[in-house]
Amino acid sequence: MKVLLYHPFIPPYRVDLFNTLSERYETDIVTMYNGDCNQAFKSKSLEHLMLFKPKVIKSKKDFLKILTSKKYDIIIPHEFGIVTIIAIIYRWWLKLTFRKSYRLIITVDDSYDMIANHNQFSWKHKLATRLMLPLVDDMINVEPRVVDYYRKHYGKGTYFPIICDDNRAEAELKACLPISERIIKEFNLEGKKILLYVGRLVELKNLRMVMQAYLSIQESNTIFSIIGDGPEMTKLKEIAKDRKDILFLGKKTGHELYAWYNIAQLFVLASWQEAFGAVTNEALQGGCRCLISELAGSQCLIKEGINGRTFNPHDKKTFTTLLATEIKNISTPVKLPLKQRKNMMPQRFDQLINNVIQLIEK
Repeated sequence: MKVLLYHPFIPPYRVDLFNTLSERYETDIVTMYNGDCNQAFKSKSLEHLMLFKPKVIKSKKDFLKILTSKKYDIIIPHEFGIVTIIAIIYRWWLKLTFRKSYRLIITVDDSYDMIANHNQFSWKHKLATRLMLPLVDDMINVEPRVVDYYRKHYGKGTYFPIICDDNRAEAELKACLPISERIIKEFNLEGKKILLYVGRLVELKNLRMVMQAYLSIQESNTIFSIIGDGPEMTKLKEIAKDRKDILFLGKKTGHELYAWYNIAQLFVLASWQEAFGAVTNEALQGGCRCLISELAGSQCLIKEGINGRTFNPHDKKTFTTLLATEIKNISTPVKLPLKQRKNMMPQRFDQLINNVIQLIEK
């Protein structure tokens, strides 16, 4: 079976999906390069994980050249943009001219909040989805509630969240243990309870509320570690008021990031708009309990009371109570030597990837 998949870049949280498709089918993976050196560096840093060599295009028009170069059985574009329009029009032309076709399956990362509460990133995104969805065969969604919504309204939808292969993640986390122990010594974290945030420091991540809630809690031996960079940094530092128990660590990737998932006991994502939140998967694989906004797509990875809690990101009072309770209930502060913790994901990659395989092979 010949598969053509397009994604505007190679995201680390989709490498394992792309690897699986490349191993199982004759798959061409196409990505865009727009001259961004930072993007090129990110792709280069993932090469050791990739079991495929992506076809890189500089213009979306170049996608048509690849599309017409083979008789593909399935085309998998990402979201409802120009590439999807090209795939729809070319399929229409094939049917009209040669009575041939291919299946068209779209990957869509919208959360349930974005579609049900009309909280999408732009009106163009919303309109494109409404116009093009009837013209595709099926779609891959990141949240079960989104699947239910689209099946009800369009008869389409397959669940596959934004997750990494658990075996690979567990091996990386184990390899990071020496780095984690170095960090513990460097920041004097032994005996401490660690709250962790990872992501961009932008307003919609709702970190001001998290910071204010944390500052109101009277809990000793607790550290709030913030990994990321962005325009909210200055304001957040003003709110923190030079508190020594709040660490602004800047942007981190690779093992330097994964090392913190080995250390922290509690992870927080409080966004009031979040398509998914791949960091939730990373934190759970590292054994962190998670407090996740009910508006984030990744809330679907939380089993209430088992591996974390979900909350209303607009309810500061309730969140503060929840945060205080979760911090108080941490029974094992950081201790050396550090041991790898149990993966807290409710389902493993090997189980969930079968949803995609069944969709492709039906």
